[in-house]
Amino acid sequence: MAIEQTDRTNDVVRLTALGRMAFGAALLVAPGLVGRAWIGADAARPGVRVIARSLGARDIVLGLGTFLALDDRNSLALARWVQLGAFVDAVDAGATLLAVRHLKLRTVVGVLALAVPAAVAGLRLSAHLANAEEAVLDPLVPNATVG
Repeated sequence: MAIEQTDRTNDVVRLTALGRMAFGAALLVAPGLVGRAWIGADAARPGVRVIARSLGARDIVLGLGTFLALDDRNSLALARWVQLGAFVDAVDAGATLLAVRHLKLRTVVGVLALAVPAAVAGLRLSAHLANAEEAVLDPLVPNATVG
C-alpha cells in the first residue's frame, strides 16, 4: 500500500541510494584504487579485487533496489531496502573492527565515520518508513494518507 512520503525523507533516501550506487560502481570499475582507501596495499591483489568488485555489485543492487522502491512509493518495501543497506553498513563497520590490528588507524576511523552513522541512520529511517506504512493500515492513526 502506498503512502504519501515527505520530500525530505525522499531526498535523504534518494541521495543515500545514489551514493551507494556510485560507491559500488567505483568498486566495480577500480577495485584496487577504491579498496586501497579501505584496506591498504592488499587491495591490489587479484583475489582481493574479485571480492571488492563483488562488494561493488552488492552496493549497486542495494542502491538500485532502494531507488526503485522509492519510485514505487511503497513505504514498507522502501523500509526493507533501507534496512538491508543499514545491515551491510553495520557489517562493513564490524568487519573493519575485526581487522583493526592490520589496518591503518586513519582507515579504520574513516570507515567507521561513514559506516556507523549510515547504519544508524538507515535503521532509524527504515523504522520511520515502516511506521508510516503501519499508520496507513490503522485507520485510528491521524495524518495517514493513502496515495
